[in-house]
Amino acid sequence: FVFIIEEIRKKIGDCEAAWTLLTELQFEQYVTPTNQTKLKFEFNDDEDVKLSRLQSMSDELNRRNTARGLVHRQWFENEQLMREHPPKFQDGRKKAVLKSIMPNGAQDCSGSMSYARHELIALPTSIPDPTPFITHKLRIESNIYEYVSNTDDEHTRHFYVNFADVNLFGFYARSLFAQDEIMTLEHPILASLKERLSSSADDDSSKLTPYCRGTIVLCNTLKHGHFSQPKLASIYGNKFAASSVSKITQSVTVCDPPIVDNIICMASLQGCQHKYTLQQIDKLVKTA
Repeated sequence: FVFIIEEIRKKIGDCEAAWTLLTELQFEQYVTPTNQTKLKFEFNDDEDVKLSRLQSMSDELNRRNTARGLVHRQWFENEQLMREHPPKFQDGRKKAVLKSIMPNGAQDCSGSMSYARHELIALPTSIPDPTPFITHKLRIESNIYEYVSNTDDEHTRHFYVNFADVNLFGFYARSLFAQDEIMTLEHPILASLKERLSSSADDDSSKLTPYCRGTIVLCNTLKHGHFSQPKLASIYGNKFAASSVSKITQSVTVCDPPIVDNIICMASLQGCQHKYTLQQIDKLVKTA
């Protein structure tokens, strides 16, 4: 295992890419797109054979990423990210919640989180009949948007949509408390990510950006607090700013251990007051 990581690092440059290969392509087996033959790594294989397979995996991953519009992916160690770029909440109620759900600060953040930025790609020429999906897999619930545990079924990977502003998590620090702000308060690591992205905004060489012009996919984000449906109903939106610190802190439940969520961030059009143009409709559909 160590040998493979080191060899990938030599071939494609860094350990983050090595880890991406091992996790996304499942390490133990890899199905080539051409002959569907399962290849396995054996530690007694010739080194040239291993490197050839690793290069094949790297090429295939690059092909897949290009096809789905991936611009940049980066892994962050959560504890380091939280320590070096702590949340900068301006609202006293949010500061109190942070202290209550993460009493040990960065030490309460384990594991790593991935950031993947995607640009919009061309629409397919045809779309399969969605009826089976709608009939058997689509579930609609009438409630305030929340992020519940996705760990009930270990065989299923859940993603939640963040209806973001173009300036990703841009208003998390203030007294606003709609969907985007609820998410960042329940997942303080997202506030740290925002600070990290903002610190790269003026660096022309950085591939990190705080702006969401296509989609940004965040995997393994830590949820430290949870606002239940009944509690949210009384503090949602403008009600938050009119609530006392004690009411807000009593409304949140500590997630111990933290819940691991996966999030797809997408931004809607801003300030549309007239009919949608064809260009706007095209962007909306591609984003979805």
